[in-house]
Amino acid sequence: MTVRQGTAMLTRIASFFAVGLLASAAQGATPPSYLSLEIRAPAGATSGISASSLNRFGDVVVTGTVSGYTTGLVYYHRNGTEVPLTGPAAPNSVGANGINDLGQVVGLWEGPSIGVEAVEWSKNGGVSVLPTDTFAIAIAVNNQGSIVGNVEGFHVNNLAALWTGSSHTMTELGFLWVDPILPDYASSSANAINGEGHIAGTSDAGQGTTVDSAQPFGQHAFLYRNGKMLDLGALAPNAPDNDSEGWGLNNLDEVVGLSSTTIPARNSLNQPCSDCGVASHAFLWRAGKMTDLRNLASIPGWDSKADAINDTGEIVGWSDSLVNGASTHRAFLYVGGQMLNLQFYVFDRDPDVRLTEAVGINCEGWIAANGFNVKTPNVSRAYLLIPRGKPRPCT
Repeated sequence: MTVRQGTAMLTRIASFFAVGLLASAAQGATPPSYLSLEIRAPAGATSGISASSLNRFGDVVVTGTVSGYTTGLVYYHRNGTEVPLTGPAAPNSVGANGINDLGQVVGLWEGPSIGVEAVEWSKNGGVSVLPTDTFAIAIAVNNQGSIVGNVEGFHVNNLAALWTGSSHTMTELGFLWVDPILPDYASSSANAINGEGHIAGTSDAGQGTTVDSAQPFGQHAFLYRNGKMLDLGALAPNAPDNDSEGWGLNNLDEVVGLSSTTIPARNSLNQPCSDCGVASHAFLWRAGKMTDLRNLASIPGWDSKADAINDTGEIVGWSDSLVNGASTHRAFLYVGGQMLNLQFYVFDRDPDVRLTEAVGINCEGWIAANGFNVKTPNVSRAYLLIPRGKPRPCT
């Protein structure tokens, strides 16, 4: 990099900080600041690791590839240890998706003799296969031990499922809408569960119960509570492209995810694109209203996605960002009405690290994120971001 290029880069970074600090000052808020800890990949990992979620203690579940097989492990922040998740004796893949404050981990294992099975690991090392008659995966678990995930429905479509109690009794959550023309092709997915046992996910949506009256809407985010699915709609409710997905949920029943918009998508060079469809943006659904969180680049035709939200309303995910004239994914924190590029809020950060997606945020504001180092760009890395300053206790 030449001195002129380096000066230009420093100028852009300085300008970014100036804008962020001015906006924060205008809102009377202190800019966030984090310490970054890289979670080590297991020995023999060929392409690095990716984090899926974390709990209130900063324990993070990650998944990587070792000797051609997917391997899950848990990083326990309180003692700095990393523990592999056990699977069947034969060579099989193990994936980790969710963890609660009791150290229970959920995910899946897969192999030629067992297919794909949803699994729960207890902190003491016990393993339970969740009961189902079909292939299944477990996605998230709350502090009461209730687990959500997906089982295989007709024609290999997903069917959202809930497992509860010590015997892991399974309940099928159903669908927002079943197309009477193709009833066996209905699909739904459960992605998050809160302390109340309420669930966020995605399902086929539409209206009409007869072939003549059927009007599909695409797929919509849902909130499942009191035995019913609530359709959360989309940012473009009356457009032909009318889709949304629910990915994160807090204890206040606030849901985040992504939704299609009416904005024509632009390509990675910010050029018009006749066959790119419409942009999809991160959203926050709160008390019946879906809000567009937009993106880091402030280019309406680019995309973003929200992955998680905590009870103070802090949201994390990924967004297209403008880097060297083109779009690239960057992890974001949405707080105080602003979407912030997380990597610029890491104290004494490694200038070679790029954070591409933030996948979880706990009640104290700790964040699990994924990224890479520019020296080895094809190796995925997982990070734990810890807020600096006085700890914020969970309520």
